[in-house]
Amino acid sequence: NDDDMSHDSDSEDGNESDEQGRFDFDIDDSRWEFDEATLRDIECNDPDITSLSIGWGADDTTHDWEKVGIAIGNNVYMHTLNVYFLNSSFCKGIARNRSLTNLQITEIDSFEGGVFADLLPFFEHNGNLRSLEISGCGDSDVGCREENIRSLISALSKTKSSLRRIDISCNRFSDEQAAKLIGSLDGHLNLTSIHIESNEIRGEACGALRKLLTNPGCKLKKLYLGSNGINDQCVPILTNAFNKNNTVKTISLGGELLPRRGRRKEDNPITIAGWHVFSSFLNNPNNLLEKLNLSCTNIDDESAKVLVNALVNTKMKSLDISSCESIGAAGYQAIFNLLQNINSELEVLNISRGNFDDELAIPLANALANTTTLKTLNIAGNRSITSTGWQTFFIRFPNAESSLEELILNGNNIDDQGLATLVDALANSNAIQILHLLCNRSISTAGWRVFSNFLRLPRSTLKELYLNDNNHDDDVTIAFANSLANNTSLKILYLDRNQHLSRGWSAFSDILCNKSCIDATFNSNHTLQEISATGVPVDICNYLVINEYNSKEEAARQKILQYHFFHGHDNIHVFSDMEYKVLPRAIAWIGADDMGFLLLYQLVRDMPSLF
Repeated sequence: NDDDMSHDSDSEDGNESDEQGRFDFDIDDSRWEFDEATLRDIECNDPDITSLSIGWGADDTTHDWEKVGIAIGNNVYMHTLNVYFLNSSFCKGIARNRSLTNLQITEIDSFEGGVFADLLPFFEHNGNLRSLEISGCGDSDVGCREENIRSLISALSKTKSSLRRIDISCNRFSDEQAAKLIGSLDGHLNLTSIHIESNEIRGEACGALRKLLTNPGCKLKKLYLGSNGINDQCVPILTNAFNKNNTVKTISLGGELLPRRGRRKEDNPITIAGWHVFSSFLNNPNNLLEKLNLSCTNIDDESAKVLVNALVNTKMKSLDISSCESIGAAGYQAIFNLLQNINSELEVLNISRGNFDDELAIPLANALANTTTLKTLNIAGNRSITSTGWQTFFIRFPNAESSLEELILNGNNIDDQGLATLVDALANSNAIQILHLLCNRSISTAGWRVFSNFLRLPRSTLKELYLNDNNHDDDVTIAFANSLANNTSLKILYLDRNQHLSRGWSAFSDILCNKSCIDATFNSNHTLQEISATGVPVDICNYLVINEYNSKEEAARQKILQYHFFHGHDNIHVFSDMEYKVLPRAIAWIGADDMGFLLLYQLVRDMPSLF
């Protein structure tokens, strides 16, 4: 849910040149519409087909999947493949491929016979594979099929050591199965990221992880272990491994907001004793940990104090303790003290869906006002803070000295008065560039109009604004469009799940490209690059693309040429009134690229006396 966004991702650390970042699977860039034309393009090795997503049911007979598999297998340009369900003939075709760097396989529990055995040549001979993601390998009732786990272990043991990232989350692997899988990774010393969330890890698998982490050649930087039922008996094994490892920078022990069927939240029972043991690793001066996710865990006040005290002198940059229902005022106060500690290097804090009320909102705001390192704050889903509490909070924070660049306020009880106070705070702060206000449905049309006026201010620094699911009507859409007429900072605007009619889109069209005259087009908005909403008209999409891929000067040029000199618009006469010292620059402006060649031809043809 948008109002419960935890704002966590597997993106690379901001200042870390980790190779893995180049291999993250981006589903938005892949071709989903698989048809005969796509198949022909793949067979012809079309260099534009670099990413492909294919989904079908087990009984789908629309395509000859053996032929599809062979086409993918013979392709040399494709680097990303995402498939749902598999069959043997399809897999045998894919096994020929040597170009894929990212492979994602989803929902294969219905396939019997050891699917990875058919893919074995791919794993054994493809030296380009960098990222492997497998989910749905386990049946919802009986766990992972043994034939699949055996063939997967065999495939991983023979995969070339080029692999950088592996994600085997959500497979219902047992502790024994997970241990065998982790053991098969011993030879993959170039791995930098392992995801093994939402399985059934216990002592045996943790022991296998310890062996992997303590290997002198280990390069692992990110380890995701959430929602596995890890308990106090597992913590000493992992802590021992972490203390001997000098590469890991990201650890996630965080769970799920809604536990999977058959698992209760108390099945993840790391108690105060376990957290005490884990804190010994945090206290280790040699640890390089920068990002720690403890969301949805059983941390209470005493545990929070132990962990936070251990974090004071660390290099910790990001801390996620969202949805920790047992933390109360004393635990949060320890966190507030950490924010104000001069040795703290914390840049990202997620305390969404916490036990905050109006009384806790005040010390939180005071602590934030005194921190100099925090750049991202997520306090979404704290519905116990009333409108009065938010007004008090925004009076104190963000302030003029704030270092905060991103503020996430989704799903709160912010109303018109609270929003007006936030606007005043934003006007006095010049640091915030990204603002999330999803699902704040107590704000009326009048409140959003007041907020839109902030975007008119020259000192507005917002670059990204997320306003999904707020019951906006067309009047609000028009207000936001008009406020962006002279805005030179906002690049991304999300308005999904609001009501947008023709009047609202017409307003956006006019501010992005005012066609009333050439000067008006030149002075249109050439900054906004993305609007996310249902039914964005084609002309607006075109303007946004022009803005995204060009400088503001070039965007203005393209819009002027496209809408004042092409498509039946003859404004060639504007050149006849120009001063001669200006005309050469105007001609050069026209002919800067092939887009202006037609106009240049028309100018020479219609006004030969100038030449």
